[in-house]
Amino acid sequence: MRRQAYAAISLTLFLILPASPSQTLAQTKPEAPLTGASWQQCLIHYAQTLAIDPDLFHAIVQTESAGHPWALGWSDQTGRRHSYAPRRQEDAVAMLLSLLQTAPNVDIGIAQISSQHLGWLARHHQIQSRDLLEPCVNLYASSLILQTSIQKHGRTWRAVAGYNGSTAYIPAVWKQFCQRAADAGCSSGRSTPPLPSTPLPRPYDRGTVETQRNTGGTPISWKISPVGSQLSFQRPHLEETATHTFDLLNVRALLVVTLALLCGGIGLLLILALGGRLVLLAVYIVREGIYMLRRQRAAHHRLTG
Repeated sequence: MRRQAYAAISLTLFLILPASPSQTLAQTKPEAPLTGASWQQCLIHYAQTLAIDPDLFHAIVQTESAGHPWALGWSDQTGRRHSYAPRRQEDAVAMLLSLLQTAPNVDIGIAQISSQHLGWLARHHQIQSRDLLEPCVNLYASSLILQTSIQKHGRTWRAVAGYNGSTAYIPAVWKQFCQRAADAGCSSGRSTPPLPSTPLPRPYDRGTVETQRNTGGTPISWKISPVGSQLSFQRPHLEETATHTFDLLNVRALLVVTLALLCGGIGLLLILALGGRLVLLAVYIVREGIYMLRRQRAAHHRLTG
């Protein structure tokens, strides 16, 4: 019993003590940002739903965050602009929660959704601030904002400007668009940017039934002539990865709790076992003391009698 208790205590101490430097480094290795193909399909889906050119939607994303899924941008109280591109999603969540308490406005995620939109996104679409650090959720919110801007300004570049709030936004998006779609009336970004009243490029007038572009080494296709429909979004599919995360730290924590309970049970059994022996020893001592006292009294009576 004692050997088992000592072994359990030693194993518990081993698990609780800090890991070696090499183990700690391995456990804190930064998460790799999501690859292009991880969110490209979402981007194309929402572009088709809006009936806009996927390359145009991609140009907006590149202008906003250069495709970083957890990018954050904000202005401080003096109006100075700041940006942050964390390597781990949990770092982005912590920074975002802090900024929402201190910064007047925060631009969140891959399409830089302004925190000014958080109210109606939560009320009408059940999207919270940290959800926007999921690229597909962020692109869904971005498509909602673009849809509103298109309804207000029509299918013109003024709708693109409305996404950012300034017509100065048009040349930046046009440059990114031309880099991806040099066959759409521009030449590698060197042509004159369109006027705000210029119609948006039609997504499927480049002469092919199926267009294919290489995005980060992964070819992705979209088909001709989609019909614009109501935007929809399914949360469970996007949260599936997070709910199945179970890393080494969780295993260690579970082992520590289990062994702590085991050691506590063994300790209680030892106390009960030793306590029973002590009680028996005390009874034996009392009984022997009584017998000795009786013998002494009997001897005293014989001597005095």
